[in-house]
Amino acid sequence: MLKRGQITIFIVVAIVIALSFGMLFLLKSELMQGIIQPERDEALMLQSEQTSLRLYAEQCFEDAVHNSYQHNCFDSEDCELDLAAYITADFRACVDLEPYRARGIDAEMNNGDVNVDINDNVINVVSDYEFSLSAGTSLVSVSDFVFSVERPITFVVPTTGGMLREPFRATTADGLMEVEFAPGTVFTNALGNVVDNPEISIYLASLTYEDATIHGYRIYQFEPSGMKLSEPLTIKLQYDDGGMGAAEETLIIVKRDGPGDIWRKIDTEVYPEQNLAIGYMDSFSEAGLSITCGAGGNTKIFIDTEFMYVVGCEPCLCFVEGENGAWYAPDYIKDGCADDKSRCGIDEEMGIKKFEEFEKTSKPKGGTTAYVAYKDTYSDPNAKDIFCNEYCKDRITPEDVNECKTKCKTDWDDGTLAGCQLHDWDGDGDNELGYPGMAAAGGEGEFSFELINKSEGDTICINSINISNIFVDDSVSIFNLNNQPIISISGSIQPNDLLKSLQKGGVIKALANKVVEGKNNFTIKVINNNGVCSYARMLFMFEGTGLTCKDLKGSGKCCEFKGEVTADTDLAAECGFPVNIEVDEAATAGINVRDEDCGEVKAAAVNAKCNKFGFMTLAPEDTQYVHTFSGDGGWILRTFGVEGKIWGDDNTAPESAPSFVISARNMKLNPIVRIVGPPGDEANIDIRIDDNKYVIFIKNLLSSTSGPLYVQIGNEPNNEDFQASGKKDPAQYAEMINKIHQGLTNAGIRDKVYIITAGLSPSKPDSAARDVYAKTIIDNLNREAFDIWGHHSYPSWTDAGANPKSYDRPEIRALEKPILITESGQGVHNLVDGRCMYDDKDITKGAKEAFRIWNTDSQVIGTTIFILLDTNSPERACTSWIGANRADESQWRPQYNDLRVGGPGRDDIGEAVCGNYN
Repeated sequence: MLKRGQITIFIVVAIVIALSFGMLFLLKSELMQGIIQPERDEALMLQSEQTSLRLYAEQCFEDAVHNSYQHNCFDSEDCELDLAAYITADFRACVDLEPYRARGIDAEMNNGDVNVDINDNVINVVSDYEFSLSAGTSLVSVSDFVFSVERPITFVVPTTGGMLREPFRATTADGLMEVEFAPGTVFTNALGNVVDNPEISIYLASLTYEDATIHGYRIYQFEPSGMKLSEPLTIKLQYDDGGMGAAEETLIIVKRDGPGDIWRKIDTEVYPEQNLAIGYMDSFSEAGLSITCGAGGNTKIFIDTEFMYVVGCEPCLCFVEGENGAWYAPDYIKDGCADDKSRCGIDEEMGIKKFEEFEKTSKPKGGTTAYVAYKDTYSDPNAKDIFCNEYCKDRITPEDVNECKTKCKTDWDDGTLAGCQLHDWDGDGDNELGYPGMAAAGGEGEFSFELINKSEGDTICINSINISNIFVDDSVSIFNLNNQPIISISGSIQPNDLLKSLQKGGVIKALANKVVEGKNNFTIKVINNNGVCSYARMLFMFEGTGLTCKDLKGSGKCCEFKGEVTADTDLAAECGFPVNIEVDEAATAGINVRDEDCGEVKAAAVNAKCNKFGFMTLAPEDTQYVHTFSGDGGWILRTFGVEGKIWGDDNTAPESAPSFVISARNMKLNPIVRIVGPPGDEANIDIRIDDNKYVIFIKNLLSSTSGPLYVQIGNEPNNEDFQASGKKDPAQYAEMINKIHQGLTNAGIRDKVYIITAGLSPSKPDSAARDVYAKTIIDNLNREAFDIWGHHSYPSWTDAGANPKSYDRPEIRALEKPILITESGQGVHNLVDGRCMYDDKDITKGAKEAFRIWNTDSQVIGTTIFILLDTNSPERACTSWIGANRADESQWRPQYNDLRVGGPGRDDIGEAVCGNYN
């Protein structure tokens, strides 16, 4: 097993930045608890910090060594002194002890020496720097850092025109790995350009952080990163089986493309008699020897976080955003509100301010509770004085004013001025309940869990991690494990999008390589947009070898599951996970939910269940009525012009897209942004793609929103009557998708976008022609260029020839991609003699039959019915499911009422079947 002393030689500077930033969150929970605990717990608190301090200092020292190695001064007589000076300066610049000091811990770095010794193939670095943490009479320290690094081998592969003519072999400096390049190999760089006589380096490396997904004995880094080979590269790894602790037959060679990627198995041949493993790879990355995680039998571990934040809860209020960024209840709302925009809240008895006061009286079971301090929501350095002066100005006597100011400033400084406060937020002279900003209405905290070995001397190995349940109120801005972001979040992300980002591909790959053997800290920050309780809770499932777990103080419940997990297994029951978090947790905390103001309380949950109901819409006013019909997790689609508004409608302008996405997410819907070109532009499609207009549109939209985007490219490109579409040639349309994919990849944002292909017209000219058109697209489409196959199902119901499953063709099924039905129904051609061709009864019956089919097909993830409301023509009015006066329920057509959430027809359809596509 490779130890931390065998460090990597190649590492990116970003690790330094990530460590400096992430350290704040790694330490936060323990530090906060240390502040409020009595002195007798100081020693225990400091002991828990000693390990994290050691890890932090070692990482900074390791990074300094790596960075110095780039100078390649190893032939200089003064090289050892030069390297020592460089490492010292970089090391000191990296270490930041302010997060400790800010929490009341005395943190010091005592000067020491760095010594470098260069031998033939090894660089030894030793430092006696010492770091200390003290609180009261307690003191802990870490010191003495020792690292050994092997020098790389660098060689030039002789090629002609980028092609290798003869076999070429090289051996690493340690003599334990041989690589062989096959004749005929063509070398291309990360940009796809052929490289002649490539210079190649191979470094011996360790993991950049502890990684429970691999048992790496020796890890090698191949450079230049991203280089691809037309013929497989043969890797021959020698190993020592003495004390290995695993059967040699379980050995495999693994590779990954970078520190953020998961290790993947490559084809491996093991020869125990020669202690040799041979594997093959076609691109440069990290590679090393590991054991199969499945060796010895897998174990499933469930961890229920029992994790909740309560942040200044108050009655059911309608909050608005003021010009100064504050969120408050307007003056006309004093006793709660009952309109459609209200949110269920908790009784005012829970309206607390101080963290420790809540801890003493009303802490829910398990988890931790914290608030986003007011001081963290203001950038103005004078904000404390301004706020406290305003906050206290209405006190009766000068003594009362001064006492109020003193307490206000103390609460501000120690971070406990948080939650909902009575204050003149809008400057009208009257106090209102509110917050200085959206972030202050949320909370942040940590929970810990520890993964340990079943038998001493064994090592855990994790195959996969799934989050089987997740409850998050409002949006999430931080989602970290061991100060490594589980997913990158710009601003904040809605729960639906969070789960989809985590479960892209079914396994939480990004989380697996951040779990460590021993104690793990999970940090989450919730931004509350509705002025009520913030909470977060989830159930993790780990599967791997040698796994067991134990509960830690302040952590969630950890349990081991015996047997196979199936679709019918109630994972929540295994760890007592609540079904309805608002009701269950409110009852546990001894507080009342205001059912009378807000109606029946429903779980604000985004879990493994999928919702396939939705609508195509035209106007922003439609969003809430899509949610009324679909419920949480439903779908909503709107069309936007790539360069400007289309159809003369301002709602289709690019600048309208961000508000559509944000509004839909706030309603817990999945927004689909359909992007089309301007009418009559077919002849200029290639110019438009070269101009990168679609990529620019998507990039701008991402900068204005957060979370993954569902983007549909074009609409019915095979429809000769429809001008606002892609090129009619299917091969050119496929190339259009390929180019957009490449543009998003080059911009570094491809992983944030779900690309949906355009639905095809079944009637222009006919369904047979559509199927041929679709096959041609598939034949020319890069499989990585899109994520979801879009389909138009017309007619979906009422006609004798209706076929809701018209997507069910071998070439589409073979894609193994999720299917989104982005238009369905009868279309617009159903007006006869001025009257709608189909009555509401027929439409209702047909829609039920169609949704029964879609709901039982696990590859279909959603449907957007054409259309919620369209009054542009009598024909289109026939397709509408509600009337022009949306709020008038008497204008909701029978099919809308019957199939909406809570309607009698919804239960008749049955629960949706969800596969790995959801």
